[in-house]
Amino acid sequence: MQLKGDDMSELVCYKTMPVWDKASLPLMFQERHNTKEETYAQLKVLKGSLDFVIFADDGSEQKFTFDVDNQPPVIEPQVWHRISSCSDDMQCQLSFLCHPDIKFYKEHGLTIPHSEVRFLCENKLSQPCKTLDLGSGRGRNSFYLALQGYDVTAVDINPQHIQAIDLVKKQAGIENIKTAIYDINSHQIKGDYDLIVSTVVLMFLQRENIADIIADMQAHTLPGGINVIVCAVETPNAPLDLVPFKCFLKAGELSGYYKDWEILKYNEDPGHLHRTDAQGQRIKLNFATLIAKKK
Repeated sequence: MQLKGDDMSELVCYKTMPVWDKASLPLMFQERHNTKEETYAQLKVLKGSLDFVIFADDGSEQKFTFDVDNQPPVIEPQVWHRISSCSDDMQCQLSFLCHPDIKFYKEHGLTIPHSEVRFLCENKLSQPCKTLDLGSGRGRNSFYLALQGYDVTAVDINPQHIQAIDLVKKQAGIENIKTAIYDINSHQIKGDYDLIVSTVVLMFLQRENIADIIADMQAHTLPGGINVIVCAVETPNAPLDLVPFKCFLKAGELSGYYKDWEILKYNEDPGHLHRTDAQGQRIKLNFATLIAKKK
């Protein structure tokens, strides 16, 4: 059973929806949907009753009826479910919860920092330093590192992403992030850095530029500095028609670029995209993961 009611005391609420009745209950919650990564959901029945369906990985269903005296437990992340029906007098309210360390990202509509960036800091492979977030997107890694005390420059080709970072910076009062619009394909990094991070970025670039882009990253990394790269590699039987990029590294290619560096971590393990297939399952691909130190 993919519902939890115990040991949830460490969770914090980051968003509470309005009270809904039968007429105002959003259609999306009556259709099959799932809680997102690192997101827990707590539905409270205020009046009447509702019928609730949980979908298992094999497609089987578990059905429950909840009311004021029998409240739904906390729903775990990435659990598929729906409200199948409700009484005419039903009223309910939905709250979203998360662990305290990612509340900032949930409140500001950011995806959580990449696991390898968290691994870098949690294992003290790097200390706060001058950092370049190469292909920052909306800033999930930039904000994580800035909140850890890093002096971050976030660059991205999309002006809307840079504007989004600047907005969150202002809202949160964060001063140690600089931003700039930058085309990584140009491989013309300005300045030198102790840490350069580029997670799930290279595969969106032009394949013929990859070697020059990595050489440019290396040239602008100070001695003793760190590079962190995560990029998709060629994967047998990958559903290429569903994948939103066309640039894949070959097996062993990324580690080859860093043969003269100290490799702190390297693998080409299976991973998942946020994008899903027709069955709602996250698309699986192999990813090269590299953390390397310049000698």
